[in-house]
Order: sequence, then structure tokens, then C-alpha cells
Amino acid sequence: MKHHIIFLCLVLSLGLFWRTVSAQQDLTANFYVTLADATNQARATFELENPDTESREVYVAAVLTDKLFPHRNTAQEQRLTLDAGERKTVRMDFPYPWFGWAVFVPVASYDYHGITGHVRLDQVTKFAVPARALLRMLMALLALNMAWLVIRMAMDGYRSMVLRRASKDTVREGAFASRLLSEKSATTAVLRLMVGVAAIVLVAGGGLWVAKLRALQKPQLTVQSVVTEHQPEPVQEPKEPEPPQPEPLAREVFAVDVFNANGLRGVAGAFAATLKSAGFTDITPDNADRFDYTETEVRYHTEAALLEAQAIADLAKAAGYEPITLDDATLASTTLRVFLGARSSAP
Repeated sequence: MKHHIIFLCLVLSLGLFWRTVSAQQDLTANFYVTLADATNQARATFELENPDTESREVYVAAVLTDKLFPHRNTAQEQRLTLDAGERKTVRMDFPYPWFGWAVFVPVASYDYHGITGHVRLDQVTKFAVPARALLRMLMALLALNMAWLVIRMAMDGYRSMVLRRASKDTVREGAFASRLLSEKSATTAVLRLMVGVAAIVLVAGGGLWVAKLRALQKPQLTVQSVVTEHQPEPVQEPKEPEPPQPEPLAREVFAVDVFNANGLRGVAGAFAATLKSAGFTDITPDNADRFDYTETEVRYHTEAALLEAQAIADLAKAAGYEPITLDDATLASTTLRVFLGARSSAP
């Protein structure tokens, strides 16, 4: 009885497995290769389609195998997910050799509930890259041989024509022999020239071919080593603390004495009115001890007063004066004095 149960379970498992495998539909794929002579690039393209009703995990790869130089073999791979009924195109670019015989081999598979299946490739499965340089050299040699054959045939025809004319000629035998000898020497010179040109072309082409062949045989992979040097961090010297900047004071705390130092009537009162409109409140207009000031002097003593002295100098310049600021140690910290000198221009 125990053996019957085990056999029944095995049959049911095989049935479920067969149903799972038979229910799935194989993925279809087209594979082709295109060449670009200008950039020496070969593009391998997979066109994939999932006709099933479930998504698939697909693996595609293309291998470029060089039959003459195996160390140049390269491969690329990609993994992607194809949803039900989805189509996708996968492109891979390869640098293919200018000399050699290379073959593209595509590989594609998918995973379906843990089962690995192979994708059916409907089109090309292998693509041979032609040995372009060798073919071009052979074509050049063929063209050279054809040109040599045409020249040889032309010279043979010309020699036959000369012989036919000489045989019909009634000149003396000595004249005929000298003429034939001159024609033969000319033909020999042309032959030597053509042989020399052909030899030079062959030697130059062979040397170039050998140089490129040696360059191709060198490994193309280069390993770059990165060396990281640990340099000590620069020690920052302690900076000297900057002196504290004086806080600006309100203009109401400053006492401004405005002196008429140019002798013109009413200039002190007018400038006092300008200062009052600028926010100064403690203003005393008066006359200076003399009236020959050519410049307008704005005197101060402390750093806090310097800011307001510069502001008063700007007002004086706008009024047509030529102001300068002077540090006067006899003044208090909140006292400013303005000596209105001669005006340089009208306001």
C-alpha cells in the first residue's frame, strides 16, 4: 500500500510538471548584425517577443569570436524582464577587427518558474566578419595584375605589328636589324619601369600589413593603477581676533555744531535744516572765527562718530561743497563740527 501511494504521488508530480511545461510558450527572437565601416563598429541586435500570458526573466548574450586572434574575443550580456505580450529590442556594440575572421554567436535563454528554457532564434545564428584588409590587398594585387596584363598585351601587339611591317619592308637587312633592336630596347625599358613600380607597391603594402598585424597581436587591455597619496592636512594657524566693530549710535545722541566759514549769509542755517531733515536733532549753527575756508571740514573723534561724519560729508557734497573728514582729539565722542567752506558748485 505504501508503494502505491508513493507511485501515485510521483505520477501526479510528473503530470503537474508536464502541464506547466506544455502550457508555456517559447519566446521568439530575431538576431542580426550590422557593420559600420566608418567607425569599425559591429552592432548585434536581439528582437525579443514574449507571446505568453506571464512575464519572463530573459538572458541574452552575444560573443564575438576571432578565429585568428583568440585573445581579442569579447562578449556582452544583458538581463531583462519581458511582460506578457511585450516586445523589446536589445543592442550591443562591438569593435570588430580590421583583419581576421570573426564570428558572432548569439545566446538567449529565459527563466520560467525555475525552469531554464532556450529562446528560439528565427534568423541568423552566426555572422562572419570579413577580413576586409586582406580582401582589399587581394583586390589591389588583382587590379595591378590586370593592368600589367593589359600593358603586356599592348606591348606584344605592338611588337607583332613592328615585325609584320619589317617583314614587308624592302630595306636592307642592316637597317631592319637596327630598327628592330631600337624597338626592343624601348620595350625593355618600359618593362623594367613597370616591374620597378610593382615591386615598390608590393614592398610598401607588405610592410604596412606586417606593421598592422603586429599591432593587432599586442593585447588591447590596459590596466591602470591608481595610487592614492595621503598628504598631511595643513595646520591652520590661529587667526588673530578682529577688533570689535563699534555699534552705530542713534543720530539723536550726537551734537552737531555748524559753522559758517565762507562768509556767505545764511549757509549755516540752511545746512542745519538739511541735517535736521536727515535725522539730527541737536544742531547749533554759528559763525566760524574766520571766513577763508576753501574746503568744508567735518570733524569727529571716535569710530562711532566717524560713521555720522561720513554721512554729513555726503550731505555737504550734495549741497555743492568739497568736504573732508578730520579726526579732532579735542572733541567729545558724540560731538561733530562742520566748517562750511567755499562752494565748488551750486546744489
